[in-house]
Formats: sequence, structure tokens, C-alpha cells
Amino acid sequence: MHLRPKQHKMLLELGEKNVVYYAAPAFHTVKELNEAYLSGKVKARSVWIRPKQIGCFPDDKEHKVAFVPGEQPHFCSNPRPLDTWGDCQGFRESLARSFKERSGTALKREVLEETAMHLSRIIKKHLHISIKSRSTSMMARDEPHPLSKIAYYSQVLLGAKLFIAGEQGDVDGD
Repeated sequence: MHLRPKQHKMLLELGEKNVVYYAAPAFHTVKELNEAYLSGKVKARSVWIRPKQIGCFPDDKEHKVAFVPGEQPHFCSNPRPLDTWGDCQGFRESLARSFKERSGTALKREVLEETAMHLSRIIKKHLHISIKSRSTSMMARDEPHPLSKIAYYSQVLLGAKLFIAGEQGDVDGD
């Protein structure tokens, strides 16, 4: 898994108050992707690692995490095993704990507003984000709902996807 230092620093900061993961497939061919997709096992055949499990980089260079399904991932630049197996079950357990802790407040407007402001502060702090991107991010402040702001900041400025998780079986068929 290829890690970019500037993105990693921002994800570490975001992870101080939020649940943040890197997710990477443990397959690389079209055939393997098709098999995983058709069998409903893309998540199970991926690795899930929190930025804080990797920690701060020793420099501003790009780094890598190596992994093989069922084995402990390793940070390659300063070789060491990570304090995780990166498996889907561990990811699900972490989400379940977080859901239990935050389910009553996580999607309340004031909490989402604070998360959007936290992202905005992270963006302002990191000077490598271009002036154009920063000014575009200011336009996102006009979005009517804080969830739209968070999704925008995540995608455009962090190069990440926003996912909202709930308890298993908590989704209506509607």
C-alpha cells in the first residue's frame, strides 16, 4: 500500500477525533477483483489500517505498507510489524465499538458542523494544498448541510472517500 506523506499527516490529524482507515485490496488482477466482487468478499479480501497504527513518518518521503492476507502488515521504510492484522473482522469490531460510543450523537448537525470545521482547520494548516484548492474549499462552506462539506473536503482535499457506517442490519429495504 502506497502512502503519501502530506495526506498521511492530515489523516492522522483527522483520526484524532474520527474513525479513519486506509483500505486496500489484497488482490490486483481483474480476475481476482471479479471473483471477490461476485462472491461478495471485496471487504474481506482487503486490508484495513488506521493511520495511527502506522504512526508518524520519519521524513517527508513516500512510504509503503506491505501485507499478505492473514499475516501482520509491515511498515517498509523502517521495517516493523504494525499493531494490527488489518483484517475485515478487526475493522468491523472497531466500527461496532465506535458506533456504540457515538451512535446517539454522530450524525447530529452540531457534531457534523464541528467535524466540518475540524477538517477546515486541518486544510488551512497544511500549506501544500494549493491556493486554488483552499479557495474552492471556502466555497464548500456555503453548502447547506455539513455532511456535504465533509464529503467534499474528504474527496477533493484529502483524496479520500467518506463512508457512513451503521449497525449491521440497521438498513431499511426502502
